[in-house]
Amino acid sequence: MDDHVGFRSAMAAAGLVPPRILIDDGRIHRCGVDGKKVSNKSGAYRLTPDGEFGGFQNWADGSEWREWRAAKPSQLTPEQRFAFLAAQRASADKEREERKQARDKARWMWNQAKEGAHPYLDAKGICSNGSRVLGQLLLVPMMDWDGEIHSVQTINAEGDKRFLKGGRLGGCFHWVRIGQQTGPLVYLCEGFATAATV
Repeated sequence: MDDHVGFRSAMAAAGLVPPRILIDDGRIHRCGVDGKKVSNKSGAYRLTPDGEFGGFQNWADGSEWREWRAAKPSQLTPEQRFAFLAAQRASADKEREERKQARDKARWMWNQAKEGAHPYLDAKGICSNGSRVLGQLLLVPMMDWDGEIHSVQTINAEGDKRFLKGGRLGGCFHWVRIGQQTGPLVYLCEGFATAATV
């Protein structure tokens, strides 16, 4: 069963070609459009993990961003409501399992890694600033307010950045400097190198 059949239908009606696997992480992702080559990603979509809210845009036809919301359970037939609730439970179970797997993997990677030199640090002219190195990867921990690691950002020698699949990102961050080292101000930065440079 496709948990996002309604969203797919709305995308298709707007001239978009939904990918085989929709990424429902609340971020904007590119996609194809009708009548264009597969490599042409003139469309975009966003879908929340619960499948309740999303949006999309078809740049090829000049249309604006369109918001989308799933049908409310009260508007569904009993059969549809049962399928809806089952899909919600399955989605929540899947998300919990993926987060646990990513958390366990992140903690294992972090414990195996050591502070050290890395081409990305050299290229940016920054120190390790709380990062560690595992093989060819620079690891930046993604922590919550209690200091628990939920995921890591990996950066290779070319500067390509990745997060662990399924890992928690919301509410997580990395302190570049802690306590009195910060001085009277706290700077919020999007990227590790930017924060280290500041």
